Amino acid sequence: MSNIVYDCPYCRALLKEGTELCPVCGSKLNIALLVCSHPVGNIQIGTKWNLYPRNYSIGHGKHDNIRINTNVGEDVIKLLYNDGHFKVEVSSRNMVTKKENCYSLRIGGGMFTLHYVMDGKLSEYRATVLPVCNIALSSICQIYSMKSIEQIYESLLSAVLRITGLEKAYYFSVNRNMEMQMELCRSFDNAEIDQRFCEFSESVIHEAVTEANDIVCMDLHTCGNSTMSESMKNLRLKQILCIPVRNSNDVLAGIVYADTQRANLMSPKLSHFKPTLRMLAKMAGGRIENP
Repeated sequence: MSNIVYDCPYCRALLKEGTELCPVCGSKLNIALLVCSHPVGNIQIGTKWNLYPRNYSIGHGKHDNIRINTNVGEDVIKLLYNDGHFKVEVSSRNMVTKKENCYSLRIGGGMFTLHYVMDGKLSEYRATVLPVCNIALSSICQIYSMKSIEQIYESLLSAVLRITGLEKAYYFSVNRNMEMQMELCRSFDNAEIDQRFCEFSESVIHEAVTEANDIVCMDLHTCGNSTMSESMKNLRLKQILCIPVRNSNDVLAGIVYADTQRANLMSPKLSHFKPTLRMLAKMAGGRIENP
């Protein structure tokens, strides 16, 4: 099984066997849960395994992924991964019962139960994200044809605004001393820039860069007024998005910041857009490293 290629059920990126977090979109890959619901051999009831995009075999053989420390004859269960789901193959002695998104797998007098933990999330994600795939693909093609860092960021900013529906965006480049400098803005007039880049905005950027190390979205309309600076109140901002842009060595190259005065623009869709935004930022980071 070591030569088999698996892909991320979200962004379709190729995965190395054993990967638990997609290196491109950042999604968690525990797509299903296997539970021992009736003990067999040395495996006690309630024992659990997270299942990831790869093939599995359950039996007493030395090459089985989940080994049962008792003789179950020729009994073996194979879980063959494809596109976010497992095809269940069993020997003639085993029985498989399916109920909604749950499988009961009998082996050696015991039973395992297979639960999908991301079925609803994956189908909802695909329904929401597929319409923006053309935006992402078009932007990636543009990013790879760009010759300057400014053009790369401009294409990335445009894609972020189109995907999220946000209204304003700009980026900061980060030098070797981790100092940030605003380089390019989109849909801003100069009078607004100083107001928007205020204490609150800096704290969001700091959280994305140093604490979360990931995309940060703030719903300001749910925050108390004491959380916001006077300039943020005056601008009546409702949502802020901050995306770290990292190169292939995971070194911070820049930061994309966007906001809007409209409430609930991204929620609850942001969780669906995050893999696409991570992927775009990853692609841009790679090009910034080698423009």
